[in-house]
Amino acid sequence: MDLNSLFNLNTFIELLLGISLSVAAGFRVFVPLLALSVASVFGHFDLPTNFDWVETHQAVIVFAVACLLEIIKNLIQLIC
Repeated sequence: MDLNSLFNLNTFIELLLGISLSVAAGFRVFVPLLALSVASVFGHFDLPTNFDWVETHQAVIVFAVACLLEIIKNLIQLIC
């Protein structure tokens, strides 16, 4: 996988969407999608063609970043 294809404008937009969804919906939304995305990328689960976007490495990155940001936000809320 080429790093230039990973970090392009679409990836940036996907990251922004992931962050926005994380703020709006919360952590419970992203853990199942992250698990599904990781399972489908590694070939453990075959998704219908409508959900091919979940099987991309970019989707795994977006869901992982969203989960990580939500964890950090929750930890900051616990501390403050």
